[in-house]
Amino acid sequence: MWVAGSRPAPRPQRTTSINSIGSVPSPLSSRSPSTTGLNRSSTNYVNNDMGSFNLRKPQYDQPAPVFRRKTKWELAAEGELPEEDDISSRSSTLDGEEEYMDLKPVPSMLPRKDLRNEEPRAPNPAPHIPGPLESQLAALMSKLIYMEQSNPAVSVSPEEFKDMQKRLKALEEEKKTWTKRHEAIWALRDEDVENNIKIRGMLAKARRELEGMTKLRDEDLNNVLIVRAKLAEKTRELERLQAQGGRTSPSRGRPASYLERRGTSDLFVAAKTAALEQRALELEKRNSDLVSQVETLKGGANIEDLNRLTAHQAWRTTVSDLENKLKAKDAEIARARSGSMSTGSGNSMDWYRVEALLEEHANYRESVGGKLQALRSDKEFLQKELHRKENDYQALELRLQTLQRRTTVL
Repeated sequence: MWVAGSRPAPRPQRTTSINSIGSVPSPLSSRSPSTTGLNRSSTNYVNNDMGSFNLRKPQYDQPAPVFRRKTKWELAAEGELPEEDDISSRSSTLDGEEEYMDLKPVPSMLPRKDLRNEEPRAPNPAPHIPGPLESQLAALMSKLIYMEQSNPAVSVSPEEFKDMQKRLKALEEEKKTWTKRHEAIWALRDEDVENNIKIRGMLAKARRELEGMTKLRDEDLNNVLIVRAKLAEKTRELERLQAQGGRTSPSRGRPASYLERRGTSDLFVAAKTAALEQRALELEKRNSDLVSQVETLKGGANIEDLNRLTAHQAWRTTVSDLENKLKAKDAEIARARSGSMSTGSGNSMDWYRVEALLEEHANYRESVGGKLQALRSDKEFLQKELHRKENDYQALELRLQTLQRRTTVL
């Protein structure tokens, strides 16, 4: 039944025109007042939830929101379809073409385009507001980062810790082995130093003994010269006494002096001949030594061994020369003794003194010969010991070089 109070006010209508914008149906103008009144509660809910659309300021750089228009069947399903009356039915009969033209939603506000005909830009993303769980997680992560920075061991996993322990043990074992090797090398070095000190001491001792033996040899030579000078003086005194004694019997005086002079001349001739023979032997031996040295050098022998051998041979030749000289002096003394026995009894006291002097010299010579023999044996022993030490030293040097090469390789 139609009631006058419930009749809605007539809507302003425009004539349809091709060139008119009002001919395009809008979703706001197509709605009836009853529909607007019925949808007020839902609109308020939407406005309260999503924000008021009418209070917003228009943003020209963002596209306007598009609202989908509900169809007739959706309104009927929701119970929002208005009741038809005569006016609405009459208006729908007369002007119903606007209701059924196009149900597609039309945007209330077209997006603004630039003069350069550019595409509209996308809307700015809404600011992200973290929730409570996200803020708690961020706080926990910041605490963990601070703990890891303050104490780096916190971030080490058990597997990494085990691997690190294994590597540490391996490094410790390697350090122990290197320490043992270094200690062995230093101990070997100390032994080499001690051996060098011992060898130097033995060489110094041998040098001192050689100097002492050389001094004894020089003293022996001086004693021999003194004895020869004394013998010559005694011989001249005897000749002078015999000349002062006057005429002597031919059986005793003259033959004795003649024999003595003859023996003295023979002695000098024999000594000269022996000296020349000894010199010739020395030259021959020296020549043979030089030939042997040349052969050894051609064979590739070491120069140090050659020098050592040459020094030993020279020393042996010197000792043999001294022995030959002593033997010559012994022969000369024996001849002097045999000549002195043929002289008279007047000169027996002088000859006794000479014999005593010769006996003393012989005893001294024997003692010196014993000492020389002992020194010679000691020298040979020391030379053998020196050669053995040199061989040991060379072996130790080779071992040290091999150890150094091994350490450089490792």
